[in-house]
Amino acid sequence: MRKSHMYTLNLFLILAILFQNSLSQGFSQKGLPEGAKERLGNGRLSGNIVYSPDGCQIAVGSGIGVWLYDAHTGTELSLFTRHDSWVTSVAFSADGSMFAGGFGDFGNEGNVIGLWDRSSRRRLRTLEGHSGWITSVAFNSDGHLLASSSFDNTIRLWDVSSGKCVQILAGHGNVVSSIAFISNGFMIASGSRDNTIRLWNARTGKCIGVLEGHSNAINSVAFSPDGSTLASGSSDSSIRLWDVQTGTSLHTLEDHSGVVNFVAFSPVGSMLASGSNDNTIRLWDAQKGQSIHTLKGPKFGVTSIAFCPDGFTVVSGSNDSLIRFWDAQTGEVFQTISTHMSTVSTVTFAPDGLTVASGTLDKTVKLWDTRTSAHLKSLEGHSSTVNTVTFSPDGLTLASGGGNILIGRPENSVRLWDIRTGLLLRTFEGHTGGVTTLAYSPSGSILASGSSDNTVRLWHTFSGENVRTLEVTTGMVNSIAFSPNGAILASGNWDLSSDNTIWLWDPHTGERQRTLEGHANVVTSVAFSPDGLILASGSGKHFIGGGKNTIRLWDVQDGSHLRTLKGHTDLINSVAFSPDGSMLASGSGNNLARSKDNTVRLWDVRSGKHLRTFKGHTGEIRSVAFSPDGLTLASGGWDGSILLWDLARNAEVIESGQ
Repeated sequence: MRKSHMYTLNLFLILAILFQNSLSQGFSQKGLPEGAKERLGNGRLSGNIVYSPDGCQIAVGSGIGVWLYDAHTGTELSLFTRHDSWVTSVAFSADGSMFAGGFGDFGNEGNVIGLWDRSSRRRLRTLEGHSGWITSVAFNSDGHLLASSSFDNTIRLWDVSSGKCVQILAGHGNVVSSIAFISNGFMIASGSRDNTIRLWNARTGKCIGVLEGHSNAINSVAFSPDGSTLASGSSDSSIRLWDVQTGTSLHTLEDHSGVVNFVAFSPVGSMLASGSNDNTIRLWDAQKGQSIHTLKGPKFGVTSIAFCPDGFTVVSGSNDSLIRFWDAQTGEVFQTISTHMSTVSTVTFAPDGLTVASGTLDKTVKLWDTRTSAHLKSLEGHSSTVNTVTFSPDGLTLASGGGNILIGRPENSVRLWDIRTGLLLRTFEGHTGGVTTLAYSPSGSILASGSSDNTVRLWHTFSGENVRTLEVTTGMVNSIAFSPNGAILASGNWDLSSDNTIWLWDPHTGERQRTLEGHANVVTSVAFSPDGLILASGSGKHFIGGGKNTIRLWDVQDGSHLRTLKGHTDLINSVAFSPDGSMLASGSGNNLARSKDNTVRLWDVRSGKHLRTFKGHTGEIRSVAFSPDGLTLASGGWDGSILLWDLARNAEVIESGQ
């Protein structure tokens, strides 16, 4: 009888876990764009984090939308997304019945505010009018007014019930970074990149005070609960506490060694929390201006902090993509949410198609199960951005390359990982610039690495010996690829003097066999067709946008140009052939040039015809990869998510070229 009870209890626990996992997975797959079948990861942390007034939920601004999480368990509850812009700021109304999300994109269409009903999850309305992305949103105490600030240097006041803009507050000479309503009246504080704080009368729209003292941009402002004190965090690494009535500076807190991104008062106002690019959160005595605790743990800058309404918990968001819950008394982390990730630099499928590996700006390599969308493990060890990952032909090893491609850093290494255990096998060092690209030879015995130091290095994968170094005299190496028979190594190069070429090498001798010329801009990606007869190359302008964003197909045997594929309006970051060689995929976008493309395109290789465009990422697409069976296409990019596109379900649409 006892064994029977134990069996029943164990079965119940297993079913409960499975049910909880299925709920979580179900919510993570909501709001998928047309044509996508799965999403891996919950997007980068692009906005702030706020508690609901009852303390039961947190709202999180991400690269793919607003997430609601259970604040006690960290379970996903819902996702609110637009597919064309990311979330920059979130706020709950004082009674908790509504929440607002401010969106931003690199054009004007996505710079809006969304209002949702919290209980029904229904979108109430969309507020449009700002001409730059939204930086901050805040409700007044009765929930009838919503304030929003923007890159357009203005603050707008909205009537929540009608959605109409009732006031435009102008006066700042630069981006308005942060706004806050006083809790007991109609005063608004705004912090700007013009290094000033302004106080406004929300009824009249008039500026009633200017607070000066910071020597750099104001990133965050917050009123104390009683409205007597205003806190401001600045890029000058300091926090100032101001007397709201007199406008005088009460305290200057200068213990941070980096930019202060966020400040928040505890519910009773006795404590102030601050988050900084020095990777710490500091808790301060708000009356004395003295440091109480320094909370350490984030590997990158802290971007957002919020107190739980009970005052005992602080939640933080960081550029290392973790949401941490801290005990405000002890300074210890007691819970994390790890489903978010930073910008995805690269994606690739394992040879069996069951695993996707991704490299990100948060210094990690992540492995994903393509059948369940589950995050399998994170491989940690790089001390800088992971720019490139690739599986060995047998699928047992993963290679990753890291480093800053524009500013050389000491790491600049290649690492080999055991996929089954996640353990680091060996590290290849020698590059003096960031490792931008990797490629295994078909046999798996040689690994090639390209770098911003203008070289390609060939490594023996078992001994770690640097077999050969190929010098590209014209500029940094963006992409490399082995031909299917291993006889040719192609490198796509970038030279600021505009010699943007592709070099074909004999990897056995290190001799350059041919130079392919024709691209007017940076060669970002190269890929061989499965039969080795065609080479595809993607190109475009990196920094200022425009230019000729094209894909070229080349005859590998004689180096002749076969055709040019046109259609992308921005930099083409990645190209990949389907396993049967009939299709080519390309991923585009350029955040530096305020891109609006951000699409994946499919092309017919034989005719050059455009077959299909997939839209759904809210920022530039950095990488595309086909699954080994050719039925799925993966894309990853700035928004911190990987989308898996269903090519089988879209076969008829693809064949018709729609």
